[in-house]
Order: sequence, then C-alpha cells, then structure tokens
Amino acid sequence: MKERIIKTNTVHTRITEWGKTNETIIVFLHGLGSSGLTFIEIANILKDSFYIISIDLPGNGKTQPFTEEEHYSMPNLSNWLNQVITSITNDKVYIVGHSFGAHLALYYSSMYENVNKVILLDGGFYNLKDMHKICADNKLEGVAYSIEEEFNLAEKHIEDTQFTNIEMFLEAEKKDYSRYSDMLEIASRDIIREKDNGIVELIISKFTAKSMLLSMYDYPTNDIYSKVRAPVLLINREVPDFMRNMVKGFIEEISSNLDLTSKTVNLSHLLYFDDPTLISNEIRHFIKY
Repeated sequence: MKERIIKTNTVHTRITEWGKTNETIIVFLHGLGSSGLTFIEIANILKDSFYIISIDLPGNGKTQPFTEEEHYSMPNLSNWLNQVITSITNDKVYIVGHSFGAHLALYYSSMYENVNKVILLDGGFYNLKDMHKICADNKLEGVAYSIEEEFNLAEKHIEDTQFTNIEMFLEAEKKDYSRYSDMLEIASRDIIREKDNGIVELIISKFTAKSMLLSMYDYPTNDIYSKVRAPVLLINREVPDFMRNMVKGFIEEISSNLDLTSKTVNLSHLLYFDDPTLISNEIRHFIKY
C-alpha cells in the first residue's frame, strides 16, 4: 500500500495504491464522509491481479475541500476526477464506486470515454428527488422526505460523531458493523481528526456534506443513463419490505437504459465491509468476463 498526493488545478488529492502499475487498473470512489482507505480489505484481496487506485474525494480523507458549493457539482467533480486519473494513466480504467462514489462513477462515465466498465456498490441507481417523493407519498418511516431533511440528518450525524478520545470512537465504530478487523480500524482512523482540545471528530465538514448531497440532488443519474456506453454491474443490498417496490422501480429504470447486470445481496449498505471476499469476487468476475 502506497499513498501519494496528486496536484490538480483545484485541490491536492490523496490517492492510495496497491498492486503493480502494469496490471489492469481499477479506480475506487468512496461514499460521503469516508476515504479511499475504506476499500483497504478488497484492495488487498485484488492487488495481486490489478493495479488499484483509491481516491479521496474533495473534503474527505486527506484531500483538500473545495471552497465553493458549486464546485461539488457532478460535472465539476467529474472534471476534477479526470485530472486525477489522466495524471496517473492514459489507459482506460475500470471504476468501482460506493454510494455517492457510485453516483460520481456513473456520471463520470457519461462524460468521458476512458472507462471500460463501471461497478456500482449500492448507489448510482436512484435519484433523491424521486426517492423523497415516493417516501413522502407512501408515508415511509425512518427516511428523508426532502433534501432539507437530508441536510439535517447529515449535520446531526457530524455533530453526534464527537468523542473525547480515539478509543471511544473506535468502540462506537465496531458496534456499527457486522464485523471488524485491523484493516477496518485503519479505515476508521482515516476519517477522523483530533482537535487541539483532544476531541475526536469527523474530517468531513457540514459544508462538504451538504454540497455533496446537493450535487446528487441536482444531478440525478437517470438524466445521463443514455450517455453511458460502458457496461455496468450494480450490486445492491436487500432492503426492508417497505422499500422494496421503490428500489425495484429504480432498478427497472436503469436496466432499461443501460447495459446492466444487477445483483442483490443480503448485506448492509457497507456491503464490502460485511463480505469483502464476495464483493471482490464479483468485481473480479465482471472485469474479466
């Protein structure tokens, strides 16, 4: 595992690399509030066969944040991502994205032709506007009905994730996941910082979280399905009964507009944490065949 900083026209970007540079390239994009090290387990499984590049998104991990809300728009993020990728290689790449990263992966693939295939990990196949309306119309519980509620939930999560020391944070992390490991602890430590008073908090700011959510809201992927030429694999989690029809509808829409292979797994949203071997095998098979 090796880390380095890529200098773009906008922000200094941290990437983490595994494997040999002459192998097939996979670019990994994480979700909101995470970092490139979130993929540490599957990267270690795949590193003998692929050159892995995992990128910290702006304002996440060790990458500098954008200073303006509009800089987080999907077109601008795609331009930034292209600067990062083309500074590393001129070859075509495979892209794996989780959650927000899946949204960005699909959007990027609609704008640039240097993508062989796209793998979406529980993201990129729905849009927030439609999801909010469906949830509100059906009075679904435990979900947001508007982008404002999404903002409030994100802000509350950031405010609530403050601890007096790192050990307390790590204990809370372990309780959130179905399994934990030394590698996942490395990933957990990478999304926090310690303030001068010793308080541990998330690296992502409320501004960055809000800007990323707004970008997903303003730039839904179903607007660009027809522009995506690369084959796509969607691996999504099994959802509760009250969300099943909504998710089914979203998958039917993306299936009718893309060269899509879809698989549903009985895992959580962080499916690659729950079963890194299964997800790695799915990625490997889709890339090779």
